[in-house]
Amino acid sequence: SGINAEWPLRPGSSSIVISRKRKVALFLLDLNLFLNNFLYYVMAYVLPSRIVEFNSQDLGRAVLVYNTVNLTSLIGALLYSFIAEAVVSIFNLMLFANISFCVGCFLAFASTTESFQILEYPYQIILGTALMGFGDAGHINLTVLSKFVLYKKWNLKKSGLGESSTTRYNVASCMSSAFGASIAWVALSRGSEIYMLGMITSIGVAVTIGLLICKNVR
Repeated sequence: SGINAEWPLRPGSSSIVISRKRKVALFLLDLNLFLNNFLYYVMAYVLPSRIVEFNSQDLGRAVLVYNTVNLTSLIGALLYSFIAEAVVSIFNLMLFANISFCVGCFLAFASTTESFQILEYPYQIILGTALMGFGDAGHINLTVLSKFVLYKKWNLKKSGLGESSTTRYNVASCMSSAFGASIAWVALSRGSEIYMLGMITSIGVAVTIGLLICKNVR
């Protein structure tokens, strides 16, 4: 279905005929990874500093609180590896992980604001960073696998897909890290808070729509 075009997986290999809407679905997976990694790196740079400045904590305690992300990310990675496709559809799992990640980012960042803090420190930020880590593990561990799931659903040969997917994954990760680090300083001030929360919400909505499109492409 759709307009067909060649999609070369690697130099010298045979090409696979794939429709443009399928190419868009594969691109959206890379874009979703970029957006979520970008948000992750922004949070990694600004949260410890904001905890110190606005929650009156020392840097050591701020870093300790933020490390909740790493702990729940490990737990999430182990869980996803067991249940992906075997128990739960990978795209349903990625949708769940995305919601967890973005809600976690919102709660964690909001805990360092005056107007959007719901729970007293440190309860809200621990809850937020826990959800962040659990959700981020989904993006890290399921993006490449999701492409194999799509190729299986589309009944396409997977020759060269691993190499192509890994390359795109690395490029998206490196670009998002550099971009996130370069503009994270903007989110350190009180004046940036409403814009940062809006950006978190926008990325959450955009990635959710992207995953729904990928899930339903035939």
